[in-house]
Amino acid sequence: KGRCTVVSIDRASFNRLLGSCDEILRRHWRTYEQNSSSDSDSDSYRDPFPMGPLTLTRRGAVSASPSLPTITDFPSSPKSSFQRLQLSISLKKIILFSHLTDSELDSMVSAFFEVEKKAGDVIISQEEEGDNFYIVDSGECDIYVTKKSETRLVECARAGDYFGELALMYNCPRLATVRARTNVKLFALGQEIFKHLLCSAAQDRRKQYESFLQNVPILKSLTAEERGKIADVLVQTTYADGEYIIRQDEETSDTFFIVYEGEAIATKSAEGAVKEVMKYMKGDYFGELALLKHAPRAANVVAKGRCTVVTINRHSFTRLLGSCSELQQRHYA
Repeated sequence: KGRCTVVSIDRASFNRLLGSCDEILRRHWRTYEQNSSSDSDSDSYRDPFPMGPLTLTRRGAVSASPSLPTITDFPSSPKSSFQRLQLSISLKKIILFSHLTDSELDSMVSAFFEVEKKAGDVIISQEEEGDNFYIVDSGECDIYVTKKSETRLVECARAGDYFGELALMYNCPRLATVRARTNVKLFALGQEIFKHLLCSAAQDRRKQYESFLQNVPILKSLTAEERGKIADVLVQTTYADGEYIIRQDEETSDTFFIVYEGEAIATKSAEGAVKEVMKYMKGDYFGELALLKHAPRAANVVAKGRCTVVTINRHSFTRLLGSCSELQQRHYA
């Protein structure tokens, strides 16, 4: 009523970043049932970190953190090949880090340092200031939450589980106490690097995408604002040598592709023979026919060597830029 400004997020971006809304609600509801049950002290659900019951209470103070330093070279802590592999597998399962590229993930793995605690040692304490994010390498940790002078065990964290991210993300006090149930080995990541990777990596990639989009022929006519909008919704995927990116005649043709790194080739199958008809290099695009009309794919596109593409679906493309035919007319005007 009067001048009103809103911010919004579409379903595809929401699901990509956080998972489905149903999953989040179920997660909160499980926590609510756990904390409100009178006989559930011995039970624990397998949630990576206790989020607290879904009740309308005032949240503790959240302050703005100081601006982050620019970190160009991450500190590296020595690890075996097996430890690096295990850390990479654990990080890929955590939705917070699902947007990171392979190189960013590798930098993060290098920056983790090992922490060992004996049974009974306190790793983090509720209400204290957060310093590190932790992933359990081996052993078990008990997570306790104190409310109204009552302390309850809410979960046991085991190998691959993580905790400590909320205090770092929101610059607020720890929401739980974590104590080693057995002797444990953990991998820890400091607050500055944690925030840098979550915030700066996304900002840096957005700038890279905007710069990259300037060199894509069909998108050269976009304004800086339009390129920024596209950069925000691009999804990056990497394909191995010989892997199909799209297949001829497939019906689910609603995605526009741009080659970000590497090469790909287009082939057509006819009368039992496969013929190469096009080669795609960095900055080349394909799949625009799927944005122009609802029709099966006209050709196969196969990765030649390791190939990384960025994509945008028809719904997001049309919402942000209008129809593909309008953009082509603008480009060739």
